[in-house]
Amino acid sequence: MGISFSDKGIVLRLDNVATSYADIQENTVTGKVMTTSYLACDAPTALLSVGRTLALTAHVQIAKSGVTSLEVKGQISYDGTNWEDVQMVRGDTGATAAEHSFTASGYYALQTTSQGAAKFFRMVGKYTGGALGAGDKIIVRVEVL
Repeated sequence: MGISFSDKGIVLRLDNVATSYADIQENTVTGKVMTTSYLACDAPTALLSVGRTLALTAHVQIAKSGVTSLEVKGQISYDGTNWEDVQMVRGDTGATAAEHSFTASGYYALQTTSQGAAKFFRMVGKYTGGALGAGDKIIVRVEVL
């Protein structure tokens, strides 16, 4: 399979330990250790300057072992400095919310059509409850249309 123009690759990776991965440009990036506060990825390819998009899909991979839930949300920005939460629709439930809570491991889709009104987009995540375990992680890959 090739890489499509709309594929933005991994825009968020949070684990129980800092883990290296290859971003969409094949650069080695080190993800962050997740905490109980929202974190974004620092990699340049994780801050999407997407301009005029019609829609955005975040493919969320959740692995849970020790925590109660993993939280993910999308944020938009005019200047790449000040961030506002944006509502996204969860594909498996149809729930529309700014923050989505995942209590089971699996693959989930979050989508938005309002992202086209912002210059910048990013994903952030955290955990709540329990203790961070060896298998806890959040990986988010994004596609835009």
